[in-house]
Amino acid sequence: MKKLFAVLISLIIVLGLCACGDKQEKEKEEVEFSRGTVVDNVYTSEYANLKFAPSEDWVFASDEEIAEIMGYTSDEFILEDFQESIANNEYKSIYDFMAQDNVTGANVIVSYENLALTVGGTSYDEEAYADATRELLSDMTTSNIAYTFTDNETVEFAGEEYLTFSAEADYGGVLIDQIYYLRKIDKYMLAIIVSGQNDYMDTILSYFSEAE
Repeated sequence: MKKLFAVLISLIIVLGLCACGDKQEKEKEEVEFSRGTVVDNVYTSEYANLKFAPSEDWVFASDEEIAEIMGYTSDEFILEDFQESIANNEYKSIYDFMAQDNVTGANVIVSYENLALTVGGTSYDEEAYADATRELLSDMTTSNIAYTFTDNETVEFAGEEYLTFSAEADYGGVLIDQIYYLRKIDKYMLAIIVSGQNDYMDTILSYFSEAE
């Protein structure tokens, strides 16, 4: 499981963005951030008003695995200490959940980037973040990997408004489809990244809904 998600992270990098001065942050009341929970193989986030309830073939990474991927170090993993380190703004990128379908290999990551930890980062909106994501992935193009992208589109997804775009990744002849959903919440950029084969995408997206 640990190696699986390490490979997954390498395929869908969450950005550490550079400063961007031509976008203005919208003023609104900030809500305290909190990670979602996974109970009975169902992820729920009150903060993002988001729920992911996949079929029984899906497996979620444990909090300990997520902490290790994020670089959290401790002699003994204690969830409360890990949560406190996130609350203390010690991490720019926060992985809320990672899950994979053990039958098809499709996977989903929900993450946040704390834009306040990058100089000028809070000036990013969803459009700027999407453009920077495409630019970063395009820079990864080599003889063994290449990306093609769709344009940005604003849609309603799981009861909220998101900016979305798709990417097709060609890994040496193996095609992987990815869909990105972006929504800025306070100082955080929420990213939902779905990876799999195109004919399975609608099924995966149907697992998302508003939090109950």
